[in-house]
Amino acid sequence: MAVMETVPSIMFLTFLIAMSLGICILLIDIKNKIHILFFLFATNMALWCLFAAIAFNAPTEKALWLFFRIGATFEILYVSLTLHFILSLTQQKASPILIFSIYALSIPVHYRNWSSFFAFNMVKRVGHRWVLKPAFHSFWMHYWNAYFGTVIVISLILLFRGLQKSKIKRKKQQAKSLFYSFMSYVILCIAGDYFFSPYLKIPPLSPGYSLIFLGGIFYSIIKYRFMTITQVTISKEILKNIDALVILLDINMEIIRANSKAKEYFGVLPSKLIGKNLITLFSDNQKETSQMYLTNFCLNKIIKEGKGIIECHIKIKGQPTPKQKSLNNNFIILKINFSLVKDRNGDNLGILLVGKEAPRTKQFIKDFHLSEREWQTIQYLNMGITNKKIAEYMNIGERTVKTHIANIYNKLGIKSKLELVNKLMEFNASVGFPQLL
Repeated sequence: MAVMETVPSIMFLTFLIAMSLGICILLIDIKNKIHILFFLFATNMALWCLFAAIAFNAPTEKALWLFFRIGATFEILYVSLTLHFILSLTQQKASPILIFSIYALSIPVHYRNWSSFFAFNMVKRVGHRWVLKPAFHSFWMHYWNAYFGTVIVISLILLFRGLQKSKIKRKKQQAKSLFYSFMSYVILCIAGDYFFSPYLKIPPLSPGYSLIFLGGIFYSIIKYRFMTITQVTISKEILKNIDALVILLDINMEIIRANSKAKEYFGVLPSKLIGKNLITLFSDNQKETSQMYLTNFCLNKIIKEGKGIIECHIKIKGQPTPKQKSLNNNFIILKINFSLVKDRNGDNLGILLVGKEAPRTKQFIKDFHLSEREWQTIQYLNMGITNKKIAEYMNIGERTVKTHIANIYNKLGIKSKLELVNKLMEFNASVGFPQLL
């Protein structure tokens, strides 16, 4: 009688823990794809456990099979979601066809579950408990084990690769915790359901073994902040009420979050910028690679050195403000400060970009009648980049670069790069020209 009461209690406890964990992770970032997948993963685990608890407490064999089949439906979905979730978690580029295949291959098992049997084909009552007999000679059991085994092996390999290859200490510890708890859970499921359960005359306890994997996930959340650091938790409060362009990038220079100033400068809602590479925002024409290279050069330097400043010539794509109209037609100069965002382990979480208008620089351009190309050339020269590289970055000929330099020297009344640097320093002293990289 004690076993009969204990087994459903463990499974019901697993249901409560899984549902609570899934809801908590979802509420951290309700729009995050990985968080949504985890919620679905945890929900299916929870419902599998709930209906298993009801089934093993059923008064009749007919009721047992009904609730067992309902629970098995969530079990099969849970296995499919395991691989889908781990693919997303380990940032694998899975095609829609692969994702579809993961679920499609489980459809025959769903059909067999409701039409007949696939893993267990007999049940009998031993005292106060139900005992299910595995269908060892059934094709469907072999099909299910092949599907289950393939999903589990791939999932374990992905977690192991994350354990071995991750350069971020926190993520490496997360992968370690998830890998060992998941592996222990799988071993117990296979041994428990197909060997211990028939031998000891007890119900299959695989739903209850989920507590082991849940324990690993919970430990990773508490100890290593698994799934608790997101673009929302980092930037939500920072972005409020800042009168400057604020963009949070990941280490691949893709936009994670942007504030409302982005619409003013780029003419696009901040939510539409998420996932785009920052560099693509600085040119309307794909052939116009100058600003892209300039920004790329800057960001690579930031990643190495931790911080830096650059001035970017941006064409206004939104509706210019009265202030912008008074400065000039359709462009502004942004002074952008880049800085790395690190966690307590010293790992890079991303790059924070804060941009403010630099009207004095614009005045400098206006005073000396510099074109956009000439201004870009000045920035490259100030960085010490060769004429050949400038030509490559700006997608023009080296002779054209020399022409730009000659025009710059004439307009500024100088004769060398040294004088150019001195002129910039002089302008900096008088009107606040920001230092370039």
